[in-house]
Amino acid sequence: MEVTFNGTYDKEMFIEAMRLTERQTVLGKVFRYLALGLAILVIGGSLYAWFTEGMDSADLPRLARNIITALIIGYYYFSNILSRRSLLAKLFDSTPKRTMQGNASVAGIAIGPDAGKTLFKWEQFTSKGERGNIYALLTTDGSVAVFHKDFFTDETDWQRFKQMANQRVIEPK
Repeated sequence: MEVTFNGTYDKEMFIEAMRLTERQTVLGKVFRYLALGLAILVIGGSLYAWFTEGMDSADLPRLARNIITALIIGYYYFSNILSRRSLLAKLFDSTPKRTMQGNASVAGIAIGPDAGKTLFKWEQFTSKGERGNIYALLTTDGSVAVFHKDFFTDETDWQRFKQMANQRVIEPK
């Protein structure tokens, strides 16, 4: 059983696919927001002390240490955002749309033009997500595969693809 697909996706569809495959826990989100709050608190406290008490040369190392600490904590919060923006810039700055073509079979998903298809075995996919007409798969190396209902010739192929992916992609718990 082989299902072929062919279509184009844009930046917004890719962002939606990335959100679908993201597996961040509630606790992880809470820690990120706490880190942001802590970074703001450290910088704010240092600046408040500087303005109210004044600053002499003996206090400069403490201020520098607080700023470096806040920058490291801030990087923890913003690292996901920065890496996502970097990836999106790399993928979509040269062209606003990208093509997704290939076929899905029992062996895996072959993506690319007929001459140079790359086969992704089902075991390589670690996360999947579906919302509306979009289905997304994430590989172990961080590649995101975006599938839209319109990429398939008919509703039957779309349903067969989703069934195949749901049966063969095993997500870690």
